[in-house]
Amino acid sequence: MDRKDKTYKIYLMFSRSNTLLSKAIYKRTKEDYTHVAISLDDTFDTFYAFGRRNPNFMLPARFTKESPFKGLYEKNQDIKIKIVSIEINESQYESISNHLSKMYEERLDYKYDILGVMLCNGNITLNRKYHKFCSEFVSELLSSNGVIDIFKSPKHIRPYELSAMKDFDLEFEGNVYELSRLYNKDDLGYSYLSDIYEPV
Repeated sequence: MDRKDKTYKIYLMFSRSNTLLSKAIYKRTKEDYTHVAISLDDTFDTFYAFGRRNPNFMLPARFTKESPFKGLYEKNQDIKIKIVSIEINESQYESISNHLSKMYEERLDYKYDILGVMLCNGNITLNRKYHKFCSEFVSELLSSNGVIDIFKSPKHIRPYELSAMKDFDLEFEGNVYELSRLYNKDDLGYSYLSDIYEPV
């Protein structure tokens, strides 16, 4: 079978939490979603994103893993989330998977680009090595692998703009509690020592 014939799915999770930064972004944009993460996992247990390292503090924030069944999501199950998927070929899957693995190995080098978030709506481009925000990271990863065509620089794309793209198929839309019940995740406990962190 040709590598381009075999298909896989990748998943994006959009959310708007009750964190300080999420509230500030929502106040400015009035958009339903202020955060996005990406996963290769059809159980939705693990997503990759730029988020806080410590559940109690917004900073420092870096490239990390998060789960809708743990951390902030588990403690605030009324958070609205939307999960979408898109089919990709084997070459795209391997490239994205390898890229995510490499970024995670180097995760301590990456920083959450708060200044970039502030400049996102103003079409002002700030290039800083190893500094990214969530929608920049996801849109850049997908577009560079030929998964989606983006209409402007990744540095100017907001989570809601990605969520509104017609390329994706809807997998779930509702709150965290509903997703947890759907996937029988009610018994998952949360540990602050876990390697799963939270959105900023």
